[in-house]
Amino acid sequence: MAVWNIKTKEQLWKLDSMDYRYENNYFVEITPDNKHVVCGGDRITLRDIQTGGIIWSLENESGTTCALKLSRDGTKIFAAGSFINIYDLVLGKLTKRIFMSEDGEEYYADFNDLAISHDDSYIAAILGDGRTVVWNQSGDVVHVLRKGFDSYSFSMYIGKEVEFSPDDTYLVSFKPDRKSIDIWEMSTGSLINTLSHDSEMRGIKFIPHRDFLLTDTSTGNTIIWNYLEAPNGFKYLEEEKLTSQILSEIKKFREHHMFTGIKMFCDGHVKRFFEKPNKKNLKKLETSFPEYIEGWPQEYRSLIIEEYKRAIDHYGQFYPSKWKKWSKNLFKLIVLIK
Repeated sequence: MAVWNIKTKEQLWKLDSMDYRYENNYFVEITPDNKHVVCGGDRITLRDIQTGGIIWSLENESGTTCALKLSRDGTKIFAAGSFINIYDLVLGKLTKRIFMSEDGEEYYADFNDLAISHDDSYIAAILGDGRTVVWNQSGDVVHVLRKGFDSYSFSMYIGKEVEFSPDDTYLVSFKPDRKSIDIWEMSTGSLINTLSHDSEMRGIKFIPHRDFLLTDTSTGNTIIWNYLEAPNGFKYLEEEKLTSQILSEIKKFREHHMFTGIKMFCDGHVKRFFEKPNKKNLKKLETSFPEYIEGWPQEYRSLIIEEYKRAIDHYGQFYPSKWKKWSKNLFKLIVLIK
């Protein structure tokens, strides 16, 4: 894990391998005032954004973090594993636990994503079985918006799966097939629309002050939805008709998901190779690159190369003997990306 200054492109600090192994970070959130970084994994850690120095660190007793969010005012941390832990960011203190409950019985559940309403009144989550659930800040279940699916579980680390509209009137959440998004009315818990597409979708972003919703597809396209219109609210809008605000939001959204996708691809493939290194798996890795980068512009190929090198060096810290034997073979594959 490392932190950069976006404007200067300067790396401010980077965790060494011992810190990384100790905390096992999966999620990172930057506080609204840009002064601190919250890291979530086996522990919840608050760090100074300029130096990386630890301000406080607590064991996450809900298990390994599966979702991490901050309250909109930046005073609370929500970390979910088998249940939701709420921490006071300033004090570094666990203040509340929220469990899934039915018929008055509390129990553990698998959490895949969290969303916090803009007025900090509600917490929404997608569970591992596909249910969408909403709690109030007291921990009471307000809505169970979708029944579970016994034979399906969402995939982690793939993007934003649930989100509140800017005015908190609506909640949107992916269906388990990731080809449809449900639009729920918060006041009643009623389903008011479903948006569907032929390709799997990744990530959700509302455009403020407009009834537009952005999603990315597995084919690399960005879809603009007018989520309150029927049927399906699907909108193909010509670029010259888009405002500068919408174009800016689309650019930021696409760059974020492009970077996230590249990081997931490189981390996943390199980690799997180091777990079981052999010529057969090296060949699989070799054939995966041309398929993944087909049609990509050069600027993104350069980013893949950077992330691929980073992943090799990163996992080399965990598998030093395997890295010594196989790293030259892995670095030779870079020519396939150029």
